[in-house]
Amino acid sequence: MRLIILVLFLPLVSATVIDVTVSDFINADAIGLKYENISQRPIKVSFEAFNSGSVGCKSMIRMDINRNSYTFTAWSKHFAFQPNDRESIELYWFPYNLTGSFFGRIWYYCANEIKEISNFSIEVKYYISKEPSIEIISPKIFEKKIAFNLRSNSTEEVIVIPSDYPKGWILEQKKLHLEKGKMKYVELDYSKDMWKSGKLTIIAVSEKGEYGLKTVDIKKESVLNELTFEVIDFIEDILNKIL
Repeated sequence: MRLIILVLFLPLVSATVIDVTVSDFINADAIGLKYENISQRPIKVSFEAFNSGSVGCKSMIRMDINRNSYTFTAWSKHFAFQPNDRESIELYWFPYNLTGSFFGRIWYYCANEIKEISNFSIEVKYYISKEPSIEIISPKIFEKKIAFNLRSNSTEEVIVIPSDYPKGWILEQKKLHLEKGKMKYVELDYSKDMWKSGKLTIIAVSEKGEYGLKTVDIKKESVLNELTFEVIDFIEDILNKIL
């Protein structure tokens, strides 16, 4: 009798089981955001990105600096970002010959979604008054990269900051070491939604305020020129390792 009652009761027990599904959500936090606003030097904006959502993705961080019609955009590198991960972010802005109040916004890119995760105000009080001391030599724009050489009057760490490029393009910043008087070959990888004409400004600046700046018309090199450039670069790289 007890066995019969138990068998009859089992369907009732199984019917009470509830299947709970937690929806995925995308979110991140900018922890400890700060910036160093030192006269006539690049402004470093730094923080720790924290994945407070439930989605892991290949992420990027974008920073916009705005005032009226002026806009500057900086991109971080791509990075794998799982829930509860943390990533240290450093982005630079060089307000060449600009003063006044500016507004900054930080955006989080994840799984084809974009979220604003922080904003800030920044005051620039002084113009950049010194003469450039870093040469930016022969920029060339290829299908997937921008190549050029740098040469400085001193040995120093510099940040390469692309600026004024077309909307829809993504160019990362790059930090590198220069030795006084020596040529340094630099490549900037970039991505784009489509090819667009316009201008590109390349800025190379040290944390001491030494800088170089070059604006060029966007003109894609031919496939033949790109192939020739790659061969020459390959040979030079081998010779540098041998000598």
